Amino acid sequence: MEPIIADQIQLEEDAEGVTLSCRLTGARLDLPARLWYCVPRQLASFVPLNGDPFLPVVMLAGMKHGRDIVIESDVSDALLASSRQIMSILHAWSQRAGDDLAVVDVDAATAARQRHGSATGAFFSGGVDSFYTLLKNHRRYPADDSRLISRLILLHGFDIRLDQADLFDLTYRHAREAAHAFGKELVPVKTNAHRVLEGLDWGKYAHGGVLAGAGLSLAGLFHTLFIAASYHFFDLFPWASHPAIDPLWSTEGLEFVHDGSEAARPEKVRFIASSPAALRSLRVCWENREGAYNCGKCEKCLRTMMDLFLCGALERAEVFPKTIDLDAVARLTPSPIARVFWRGTLERLRASGADRTVVTAIERALEKGAWSESRIGRADYAMWRQLSSWGLTPERMKRIDARLFRGNLVKWARHLQKRTAR
Repeated sequence: MEPIIADQIQLEEDAEGVTLSCRLTGARLDLPARLWYCVPRQLASFVPLNGDPFLPVVMLAGMKHGRDIVIESDVSDALLASSRQIMSILHAWSQRAGDDLAVVDVDAATAARQRHGSATGAFFSGGVDSFYTLLKNHRRYPADDSRLISRLILLHGFDIRLDQADLFDLTYRHAREAAHAFGKELVPVKTNAHRVLEGLDWGKYAHGGVLAGAGLSLAGLFHTLFIAASYHFFDLFPWASHPAIDPLWSTEGLEFVHDGSEAARPEKVRFIASSPAALRSLRVCWENREGAYNCGKCEKCLRTMMDLFLCGALERAEVFPKTIDLDAVARLTPSPIARVFWRGTLERLRASGADRTVVTAIERALEKGAWSESRIGRADYAMWRQLSSWGLTPERMKRIDARLFRGNLVKWARHLQKRTAR
């Protein structure tokens, strides 16, 4: 099969900034014509004209499609050497999951990089993890220490799609306010890497390489880049940004650091709750219903709001509703990953003597989550999907149950869900 070829690396200036790009050819795949990163114009001198920024994303595309990679430019000796190890890890994870990503050959000339960057930076989304990394670093190092984070990278095309310009503008304003509060410079970077990796599981395999590629596009500016950890060491599982992978994207001149796995999410929320600047700009929502910064109704918003409530900070968190919609909590069907967080929240609520209605709402959500993953629950979901296509919605069936069976069918289903959740 034809390899994926990355060539014609170029740097162009336009109205938005300067764009580093490479052409993608050689394989008959539905890939964009070019992979690109756009950075502010004043940072043009820090952008390298080599293959390093493209290797992570093109390699992942090759693994997905089972195609070897040719990069017609030199890449870092260290990065090329570690790419094989990264592929081995992702391949092993994918085999267990039934995805079976291929280990492919990468053909490129190599060169040892020199350290040019003088700054320490961090990827910053405005979320709990990135605020934790920023605050911890800011409080630890004095102003003249080279390990102090001085710049924050905000990615457009990462968790905010390229066509969500209004949402990105709102996020940028909040992130710029937070950066200013801590004396940092905000660096917006835009990329279409998500489009190159379309169809590859974003959480398990893709997003870590996109972070690496974006960081390497500014290799002349940074000597160290922090990637905020998503999960505690005790809760690790296959995930594209992982302490076993993130450091492997490093070159001889730029080091990637996976930071924050020592703290569980509730600990991070308590830590950042002491910062008014963080509470003014905290962004956790991935659904952004109706363009909201934090919708206050999705699983992640509700989970974060519950953690803020437990540490007495919800009233001070300006970017969230002041009250938690318990009906919305009860309607959740959390994934296995999310259920780990919710069970911890439930334990803390019980220990705090919280109102029984709050506890009941979370118990109901956990029961539904466990039910949805069980064999009988999946069959139940398929049955309701078919019944709904005939107009027999759950609401109609509840009315029929109340009229003909005195509500006993619902009671039986709830009993089964509780048993499944145990």
